[in-house]
Amino acid sequence: MIKNFLFEDDGMEMVEWALVAVLFAIVAGVAFTGVGTAVTTALGSVVSTIAP
Repeated sequence: MIKNFLFEDDGMEMVEWALVAVLFAIVAGVAFTGVGTAVTTALGSVVSTIAP
């Protein structure tokens, strides 16, 4: 029973999925930050063009 417990790798699949989820969250956060900065810059340009 102990030998089976030590060599059981079902838990590794959960760890791998958790790491993928964390990596996806980091990439999404970086992408949204970049998009947010680009949108802010574009809107600032529009406002400065329209403003008297």
